[in-house]
Amino acid sequence: MATLLESTPLTAEQTSYSQALRQSGTALLALVNDVLDLSRIEANKMTLSHEWTSPARADGGCGRTARP
Repeated sequence: MATLLESTPLTAEQTSYSQALRQSGTALLALVNDVLDLSRIEANKMTLSHEWTSPARADGGCGRTARP
C-alpha cells in the first residue's frame, strides 16, 4: 500500500512519511517472522543444523541498523 501511495503526487514531507511507513512495515514483518520462527523452534516443529558462515555474512546489516 505504501508503494502504491508513493506512486501518487506527494509533497516532500508526505514522501518522507510514506517511506518511513514502508520501512516500518518491512521491519515489523521481519519481527513477526522471527517470533514465528522462535515459536516453531520452541514447539520442536523446526529442525536446526550447524553450518559454517563468515561473520560478515552473519552480520545481516546490523551495522546499518545501528547507524544514526
